[in-house]
Amino acid sequence: MKWLIVIAGFIACGGVSKDSDKSQKTNPRETKNVDFPEEWPEPDERLASKGEKLFMQKGCNACHTIGKGKFVGPDLKGLNRSVSYRWAAYMIMKPDSMLKHDDRAKRLLKEFGTPMPNQNVKPEEAEAILHYILKQNK
Repeated sequence: MKWLIVIAGFIACGGVSKDSDKSQKTNPRETKNVDFPEEWPEPDERLASKGEKLFMQKGCNACHTIGKGKFVGPDLKGLNRSVSYRWAAYMIMKPDSMLKHDDRAKRLLKEFGTPMPNQNVKPEEAEAILHYILKQNK
């Protein structure tokens, strides 16, 4: 039964992207023209509204909750207190690369057993999703 949930979550999250092999060769710290701050900003209502839609469209809600406990992936409640804004942005944009290069991402994979798929999230989309998560954490 657990495997059925994992498979359903993987499918709902979009499975493996066609570009995942290329992305795995990219170190998230080397992402050109994208530099997010370490510190979390104050939530922006306009971005949070856009982020809520993206959270659903990209299938984030198939694996993550915000304040409702662990699911297929970690609960995102308190994310802004446990990781930097930059780390969270890179995890959203380049999860396959983070799983290859980042120790925290590797620990999360070991804990949850399901890799976060690359949904080809653009920097501005990641920012909006993070503002939505931040707003939900207030």
